[in-house]
Amino acid sequence: MSSIQNHPYKNFLQRLKTPSRYVGGEFGSAKPPKNPEASVVLAFPDVYEVGMSHLGTQILYRLLADTPGIQVERCFSPWPDLEEALRQHKLPLVSLESHSSLSQFDVIGVSMQHELCFTNILNLLDLSGVPLRAKDRLDNHPIVLGGGPTAHHPEPVAPFFDAIFIGEAEETLPGVVLEIGRRKKAGRQAVLQYLATVPGFYVPSLYKAVPSGDFVISKPLNDKAPETVQRVYLSDLNAFPTPSKTIVPWNRAVFDRVSMEIARGCTEGCRFCEAGYTYRPLRDRSPEAIFQTTLEAIDYGGFEEVSLGSLSPADYPALGPLVHALSGTLTPKHVTLSVSSLRAYGLQDQTLKDLKAVRMTGLTMAPEAGSQRLRDVINKNISEADLLESARRAFSNGWQRLKLYFMIGLPTETDDDVDAIVQLAGAVQKLGRGIGRATVNVSVGVFVPRPHTPFQWEGMASPDEIARKIDRLKDAARQARINLKYSDGVIARLECAMARGDHRMADVIERAYHLGCRFDDWSEHNRADLWQQAFAEVGIDWDKLTGQISKETLLPWEIVDVGVKKAFLAKERALAMDGKTTHPCEKPQEINGVRPGPAQIEAAKTVVCHGCGVGCVPNKIALARSQVVKGARSLPVFVQDQEDRGGYRDRDGDRDGAVHDSEPQQFELWHLIFSKTGPASFLSQTDLVKHLPRILRRSGLTLKMSGGFHPLPKITYREPMPVGYQSIGEWLDVWLAPHDVALDAKGLIDRLNDASVEGIQFLFAKQVEGKRQQPKEIKYAFESLHDLETTQKLLQPLLLELLPEPSTCPILADWPNKLASKPIVLVWPRGANLPNRPHETLSLALDHPFLPSDLVRLYDDPRGLFTI
Repeated sequence: MSSIQNHPYKNFLQRLKTPSRYVGGEFGSAKPPKNPEASVVLAFPDVYEVGMSHLGTQILYRLLADTPGIQVERCFSPWPDLEEALRQHKLPLVSLESHSSLSQFDVIGVSMQHELCFTNILNLLDLSGVPLRAKDRLDNHPIVLGGGPTAHHPEPVAPFFDAIFIGEAEETLPGVVLEIGRRKKAGRQAVLQYLATVPGFYVPSLYKAVPSGDFVISKPLNDKAPETVQRVYLSDLNAFPTPSKTIVPWNRAVFDRVSMEIARGCTEGCRFCEAGYTYRPLRDRSPEAIFQTTLEAIDYGGFEEVSLGSLSPADYPALGPLVHALSGTLTPKHVTLSVSSLRAYGLQDQTLKDLKAVRMTGLTMAPEAGSQRLRDVINKNISEADLLESARRAFSNGWQRLKLYFMIGLPTETDDDVDAIVQLAGAVQKLGRGIGRATVNVSVGVFVPRPHTPFQWEGMASPDEIARKIDRLKDAARQARINLKYSDGVIARLECAMARGDHRMADVIERAYHLGCRFDDWSEHNRADLWQQAFAEVGIDWDKLTGQISKETLLPWEIVDVGVKKAFLAKERALAMDGKTTHPCEKPQEINGVRPGPAQIEAAKTVVCHGCGVGCVPNKIALARSQVVKGARSLPVFVQDQEDRGGYRDRDGDRDGAVHDSEPQQFELWHLIFSKTGPASFLSQTDLVKHLPRILRRSGLTLKMSGGFHPLPKITYREPMPVGYQSIGEWLDVWLAPHDVALDAKGLIDRLNDASVEGIQFLFAKQVEGKRQQPKEIKYAFESLHDLETTQKLLQPLLLELLPEPSTCPILADWPNKLASKPIVLVWPRGANLPNRPHETLSLALDHPFLPSDLVRLYDDPRGLFTI
């Protein structure tokens, strides 16, 4: 039997809030190769559920795993309960795949997703025994690399990194990791000198700090480092497709689904959005490749939902045909399709129908500002009429939940602009209530002036002003009966300070870390008082970092050249102050105020270009985008079946497995027995019932689904077992299509085990009928230091018995051989209100510590299949 006994945290895993975060062995994870040339651990500075939702990590992990000679593993920030246990037991933070300390890897690759994870980065290093500051590391320490969105303004955390990669790493990272592995024997300085020659790498130790007004900026020590580091980006996304083979997380990730990137970059030029400037130029993926990869990802992982994502999915020129083709193909498989967010224009009725074919998950739109005046200031190219028309279409097509995103504290904002947020949301809700039972949820964030944007010089509204505006919103929303959520202004100010700070912010971050700051993006963990103390002790004015900056000042983040000229940003800022908009780029020119659609994009010979500095070639972009529109013609086309709600027929009129078929499919009831051991023993019941249907789908089986608007597989499971206990007797009853099973139990078991996860092994399958009987006891096998008679006396009044002979229950055939001696069976009364769990009862009665993993639940034979 597989075991968790070699895990360094085995003695306290069961006491952690969610132990499955730390055990590894998920479906799709890579097995470490023999004799690798280089090893890298991808360290994500947030909890497992957040990190496993991050598509960028999944992309890089698969690229590295598929590169010969590289050992790639993962690690995520420990929740406070694990950090406390590690410090108490003096144990290091370990990777998921091999349970190795991070200090043993050649490279620690840290994902820098946002500023509020900076203290978590320090915690990852500290718990791994790696010095926090790069200057304190020796040749035997890993090379600590950073990369991700906040790498575009790296100075606040530069002293903690050996090198930071600026841009998109798919093409560069595998080769760099291999080269680091080869060069490490030559010493740390040799590696750093090499990294400085690789395009996109910033090596902070090769620079010195030079005063510049209220800031210090970085200048190279010599000609071995570039004056500025140029951002690296992929010219052809299709050369690096989104992986279809991703890791299926143990527990429910924040986004527990197939995430499919359809484009990178954005055309709209919203003046507050850093990503809109730092991910230029816009690049679209091939619709044919997206379609095929999505289907492969569904089959590989067994997921029940797909999300299409980019900075602006609505501007993908083949969105309608792609959504239609995927919906028509995935609906028969009961797979839900969603889009990350939609602009408040161009929503087509067919697209809305396609998105709700299986189940409706809600729509999200981001007007950002309530008034047209302020939307013009921030260059949000939508009108109130656009939003209301899109909302009307959504409500008319059956959508009942709509989420609207806004910001407060934007440059030039007045109280009238704040009031307009609730007025606009109220108009949308009134429209929805006139059509159905619409619910409109409003989420309001606090504006943060971001580097590399036209608003990078602006100041934030003061804390008192933000609080006043939030109170004003709350009062208005209460009167209008609008559901309102809002961000914390203090957290936004912290984000601003760390985004626009220089090298000296590293002292504040390190001090805050030592004071106890962790998970600063989590409201329940954010400690503004400790941050205030850290700023004061280091002597840095928090208010100054969030205030207005002179346009003549050299800025700390200008060490990075993202491609957009500073003069262009200044021009955009001037237009904003005049309330003037800039037309979207990388699209054909609007004619008479009409936005270009797919037909215009296909026919265009050039696109709008404002000369921002990225170096776009308009005619080449026009050609590439035209090819996207043309490529969509090869996608499947379906005719929605009006007889069946959500059903489809293909273009020739043949039924394509409609969800609500008027000809009901026949199914057979099967009883499946499986073991739950090793890492799978740390799955909660909620997570177990997530994985089992996915295993069945990966096996190619057709499951009977419930009816209604939210169909679910018709499966019955055995009652939950305490987390950490192992079992060789778990079971489920599931309705399967007979053509999938073909009455071959052994073949069915083989298919299931080929698709299963580590620790879940299917042992027995049989077609059954009739009702189940619930046995009166639950039985656990364990090893006692005493004989049966002595153990029985110590455990009275609980009953004990010997393990049944394998001849009476075939699933027990190999079990006795896995133990040093024949186990004893504890008979636990079902439903008994006993003060302790079984392993705790054994520990107390037998005066010997038992872990949950020391107990193995046995099969309870609810259908009388065996004599046990």
